[in-house]
Amino acid sequence: MKQLNNALIFEINYGGSVWRGKEGSLYAEYPCEAINVKPLKSSIRLDGGNVIKSNQVVIMCDKVFRENPGVNQKQLISQLKALFEVERIVFVPQDKNDFTGHADGMVRFLDERTVLINDQSNEKPEIRAAFCMSLQIAGLEYIEIPYCPDYSSNDSAKGLYINYLQMKDVVIMPTFGIKEDEIAVRQFEEIFRELTVKTINCTEIAMQGGVLNCISWKIKKVK
Repeated sequence: MKQLNNALIFEINYGGSVWRGKEGSLYAEYPCEAINVKPLKSSIRLDGGNVIKSNQVVIMCDKVFRENPGVNQKQLISQLKALFEVERIVFVPQDKNDFTGHADGMVRFLDERTVLINDQSNEKPEIRAAFCMSLQIAGLEYIEIPYCPDYSSNDSAKGLYINYLQMKDVVIMPTFGIKEDEIAVRQFEEIFRELTVKTINCTEIAMQGGVLNCISWKIKKVK
Protein backbone atom coordinates (compact mmCIF):
# COMPACT_ATOMS: atom_id res chain seq x y z
CA MET A 1 0.00 0.00 0.00
CA LYS A 2 1.12 3.53 -0.71
CA GLN A 3 -0.08 6.91 0.50
CA LEU A 4 -0.72 9.51 -2.17
CA ASN A 5 -1.37 12.52 0.01
CA ASN A 6 -2.59 13.43 3.48
CA ALA A 7 -6.02 11.98 2.93
CA LEU A 8 -5.78 9.14 0.42
CA ILE A 9 -4.40 5.65 0.80
CA PHE A 10 -4.98 2.92 -1.75
CA GLU A 11 -4.50 -0.81 -1.92
CA ILE A 12 -2.83 -2.60 -4.79
CA ASN A 13 -2.71 -6.27 -5.73
CA TYR A 14 0.65 -7.79 -4.89
CA GLY A 15 2.53 -8.77 -8.02
CA GLY A 16 3.49 -12.22 -6.82
CA SER A 17 7.21 -11.99 -6.05
CA VAL A 18 6.58 -12.10 -2.32
CA TRP A 19 2.87 -12.59 -1.67
CA ARG A 20 0.62 -15.05 -3.41
CA GLY A 21 -3.11 -15.57 -3.47
CA LYS A 22 -5.31 -13.35 -1.31
CA GLU A 23 -2.94 -12.99 1.64
CA GLY A 24 -1.46 -9.67 0.50
CA SER A 25 -4.86 -8.05 0.24
CA LEU A 26 -5.94 -9.37 3.64
CA TYR A 27 -2.80 -8.19 5.40
CA ALA A 28 -3.15 -4.76 3.81
CA GLU A 29 -6.61 -4.29 5.29
CA TYR A 30 -5.54 -4.81 8.92
CA PRO A 31 -3.49 -1.61 9.41
CA CYS A 32 -6.12 0.42 7.57
CA GLU A 33 -8.80 -0.83 9.95
CA ALA A 34 -6.57 0.08 12.89
CA ILE A 35 -6.37 3.73 11.79
CA ASN A 36 -9.93 3.87 10.51
CA VAL A 37 -9.10 4.25 6.84
CA LYS A 38 -10.88 2.51 3.98
CA PRO A 39 -8.36 2.08 1.16
CA LEU A 40 -9.15 2.59 -2.48
CA LYS A 41 -8.32 -0.51 -4.50
CA SER A 42 -6.68 -1.00 -7.87
CA SER A 43 -6.69 -4.02 -10.17
CA ILE A 44 -3.07 -3.40 -11.16
CA ARG A 45 -0.70 -6.11 -9.91
CA LEU A 46 2.17 -4.30 -8.24
CA ASP A 47 4.27 -4.84 -5.12
CA GLY A 48 4.48 -1.83 -2.81
CA GLY A 49 8.26 -2.27 -2.57
CA ASN A 50 8.45 -1.68 -6.31
CA VAL A 51 7.20 1.89 -5.99
CA ILE A 52 9.68 4.71 -5.27
CA LYS A 53 7.88 8.04 -5.39
CA SER A 54 8.76 11.73 -5.29
CA ASN A 55 6.22 14.50 -5.76
CA GLN A 56 6.04 14.19 -9.53
CA VAL A 57 7.92 11.01 -10.45
CA VAL A 58 7.59 7.32 -9.68
CA ILE A 59 10.41 4.83 -10.27
CA MET A 60 9.67 1.12 -10.54
CA CYS A 61 11.25 -2.00 -12.01
CA ASP A 62 10.04 -3.09 -15.43
CA LYS A 63 8.69 -6.36 -14.04
CA VAL A 64 5.35 -4.56 -13.64
CA PHE A 65 4.74 -5.19 -17.35
CA ARG A 66 5.24 -8.93 -16.93
CA GLU A 67 2.93 -8.96 -13.93
CA ASN A 68 0.14 -7.32 -15.92
CA PRO A 69 0.26 -9.21 -19.25
CA GLY A 70 -3.37 -8.52 -20.04
CA VAL A 71 -2.93 -4.76 -20.07
CA ASN A 72 -1.53 -2.84 -23.02
CA GLN A 73 1.79 -1.24 -22.06
CA LYS A 74 0.74 2.32 -22.91
CA GLN A 75 -2.55 1.83 -21.14
CA LEU A 76 -0.78 0.49 -18.06
CA ILE A 77 1.55 3.48 -17.95
CA SER A 78 -1.42 5.85 -18.20
CA GLN A 79 -3.19 4.01 -15.40
CA LEU A 80 -0.11 4.14 -13.20
CA LYS A 81 0.31 7.89 -13.76
CA ALA A 82 -3.30 8.49 -12.86
CA LEU A 83 -3.13 6.20 -9.84
CA PHE A 84 -0.02 7.82 -8.38
CA GLU A 85 -0.94 11.33 -9.56
CA VAL A 86 2.47 11.92 -11.16
CA GLU A 87 3.74 13.30 -14.45
CA ARG A 88 6.28 10.55 -15.15
CA ILE A 89 6.93 6.88 -14.50
CA VAL A 90 10.56 5.80 -14.81
CA PHE A 91 11.10 2.09 -15.46
CA VAL A 92 14.45 0.54 -14.55
CA PRO A 93 15.66 -3.00 -15.33
CA GLN A 94 14.96 -5.51 -12.58
CA ASP A 95 17.94 -6.73 -10.59
CA LYS A 96 18.10 -10.41 -11.53
CA ASN A 97 19.86 -11.21 -8.25
CA ASP A 98 16.93 -9.88 -6.20
CA PHE A 99 14.11 -12.41 -5.93
CA THR A 100 11.64 -9.64 -4.99
CA GLY A 101 12.40 -7.47 -8.00
CA HIS A 102 11.68 -4.39 -5.92
CA ALA A 103 12.93 -0.92 -6.79
CA ASP A 104 13.42 -0.06 -3.10
CA GLY A 105 16.45 -2.36 -3.15
CA MET A 106 17.97 -0.39 -6.02
CA VAL A 107 17.11 3.30 -5.86
CA ARG A 108 15.71 5.97 -3.51
CA PHE A 109 14.89 9.64 -4.03
CA LEU A 110 17.10 12.18 -2.29
CA ASP A 111 15.24 15.10 -3.86
CA GLU A 112 13.23 15.74 -7.01
CA ARG A 113 16.32 15.66 -9.24
CA THR A 114 18.65 13.28 -7.39
CA VAL A 115 18.47 9.62 -6.42
CA LEU A 116 20.65 7.30 -4.40
CA ILE A 117 21.61 4.02 -6.06
CA ASN A 118 23.68 0.99 -5.15
CA ASP A 119 27.35 1.02 -6.05
CA GLN A 120 27.40 -0.32 -9.59
CA SER A 121 31.12 -1.06 -9.85
CA ASN A 122 30.68 -4.84 -9.60
CA GLU A 123 27.77 -5.03 -12.03
CA LYS A 124 28.19 -6.24 -15.59
CA PRO A 125 28.85 -3.23 -17.85
CA GLU A 126 25.69 -3.78 -19.90
CA ILE A 127 23.50 -3.98 -16.76
CA ARG A 128 25.07 -0.87 -15.25
CA ALA A 129 24.68 1.02 -18.52
CA ALA A 130 21.00 0.09 -18.90
CA PHE A 131 20.16 1.04 -15.32
CA CYS A 132 22.03 4.34 -15.30
CA MET A 133 20.74 5.27 -18.74
CA SER A 134 17.16 4.84 -17.52
CA LEU A 135 17.83 7.42 -14.82
CA GLN A 136 19.73 9.80 -17.08
CA ILE A 137 16.99 9.76 -19.74
CA ALA A 138 14.57 10.74 -16.97
CA GLY A 139 16.81 13.70 -16.12
CA LEU A 140 17.83 12.27 -12.75
CA GLU A 141 21.29 12.61 -11.25
CA TYR A 142 22.50 9.81 -9.01
CA ILE A 143 24.82 9.20 -6.07
CA GLU A 144 26.20 5.72 -5.52
CA ILE A 145 26.27 4.32 -1.98
CA PRO A 146 27.96 1.13 -0.68
CA TYR A 147 26.41 -2.14 -1.81
CA CYS A 148 27.69 -5.38 -0.33
CA PRO A 149 25.30 -8.18 -1.33
CA ASP A 150 25.44 -11.52 0.40
CA TYR A 151 25.99 -13.92 -2.48
CA SER A 152 25.84 -16.93 -0.16
CA SER A 153 22.03 -16.69 -0.10
CA ASN A 154 19.54 -15.75 -2.80
CA ASP A 155 17.06 -14.57 -0.16
CA SER A 156 19.39 -12.35 1.90
CA ALA A 157 19.28 -8.55 1.85
CA LYS A 158 22.46 -8.26 3.90
CA GLY A 159 24.58 -5.33 2.71
CA LEU A 160 21.61 -3.47 1.24
CA TYR A 161 22.09 -0.04 2.82
CA ILE A 162 19.73 1.61 0.36
CA ASN A 163 16.75 -0.03 2.07
CA TYR A 164 16.83 2.56 4.86
CA LEU A 165 13.85 4.15 6.60
CA GLN A 166 13.44 7.91 6.24
CA MET A 167 11.08 9.82 8.50
CA LYS A 168 10.51 13.54 8.96
CA ASP A 169 13.72 14.44 10.78
CA VAL A 170 15.46 11.08 11.06
CA VAL A 171 17.04 8.54 8.75
CA ILE A 172 17.38 5.06 10.22
CA MET A 173 19.91 3.08 8.23
CA PRO A 174 20.67 -0.63 8.45
CA THR A 175 24.05 -2.00 9.46
CA PHE A 176 25.15 -5.60 9.17
CA GLY A 177 28.23 -6.08 11.33
CA ILE A 178 30.59 -5.85 8.35
CA LYS A 179 33.53 -3.55 7.63
CA GLU A 180 31.55 -1.59 5.04
CA ASP A 181 29.18 -0.35 7.77
CA GLU A 182 31.53 2.44 8.82
CA ILE A 183 31.95 3.71 5.25
CA ALA A 184 28.19 3.64 4.68
CA VAL A 185 27.44 5.49 7.94
CA ARG A 186 29.90 8.26 7.11
CA GLN A 187 28.37 8.70 3.66
CA PHE A 188 24.83 8.75 5.03
CA GLU A 189 25.82 11.39 7.57
CA GLU A 190 27.20 13.52 4.75
CA ILE A 191 24.25 12.98 2.42
CA PHE A 192 21.65 13.57 5.14
CA ARG A 193 23.62 16.20 7.07
CA GLU A 194 20.46 18.22 7.80
CA LEU A 195 18.81 15.15 9.38
CA THR A 196 19.68 12.88 12.28
CA VAL A 197 21.15 9.56 11.13
CA LYS A 198 20.60 6.55 13.38
CA THR A 199 21.69 2.96 12.82
CA ILE A 200 20.26 -0.42 13.71
CA ASN A 201 21.81 -3.82 13.14
CA CYS A 202 19.59 -5.57 10.61
CA THR A 203 21.53 -8.78 10.03
CA GLU A 204 18.70 -10.97 11.29
CA ILE A 205 15.99 -9.04 9.45
CA ALA A 206 18.00 -9.14 6.23
CA MET A 207 17.99 -12.93 6.22
CA GLN A 208 14.25 -12.74 5.48
CA GLY A 209 14.91 -10.88 2.20
CA GLY A 210 14.33 -7.27 3.17
CA VAL A 211 15.45 -4.52 5.49
CA LEU A 212 13.94 -1.36 7.02
CA ASN A 213 11.95 0.08 4.15
CA CYS A 214 10.53 -3.38 3.46
CA ILE A 215 9.18 -3.92 6.96
CA SER A 216 7.77 -0.44 7.55
CA TRP A 217 4.83 1.63 6.35
CA LYS A 218 5.41 5.35 6.74
CA ILE A 219 2.31 7.52 6.49
CA LYS A 220 1.41 11.10 7.23
CA LYS A 221 -1.46 11.70 9.59
CA VAL A 222 -4.69 11.07 7.72
CA LYS A 223 -7.10 13.96 8.02
